[in-house]
Amino acid sequence: MQDEDRMLPAPLAAAHAAGFSTDHDGYDFEPYDEFMWSVETSEWWRSWTGSPSAGPAPLRVFGQDGTGGLVAIWIRGPEEPIETQPIVFHGSEGELSSPRFRGVVVTWRPLVQAER
Repeated sequence: MQDEDRMLPAPLAAAHAAGFSTDHDGYDFEPYDEFMWSVETSEWWRSWTGSPSAGPAPLRVFGQDGTGGLVAIWIRGPEEPIETQPIVFHGSEGELSSPRFRGVVVTWRPLVQAER
């Protein structure tokens, strides 16, 4: 086992600490206190892609909905700041987006502005 930084970026941690909880205004979201462990994320990634040989997941998972769908930061540019990476939803049934998350977890801009 290797050590890894599982700490959420400050804007995301602040958003989670602001009282957003499950079934808030009709949105079903369970925020994590830290990123999912990369080993667990990679195991899920291999299962989700259906490829036992899939490499490390390009995702940092930070929450889930009630069905087990995961909300994550998609690390498209590993050298870029995490705040510039897109946020995605991977549903428990394979869907890649959900009406429950539209307008809620789609951009960093409100999180970054809230921290200022």
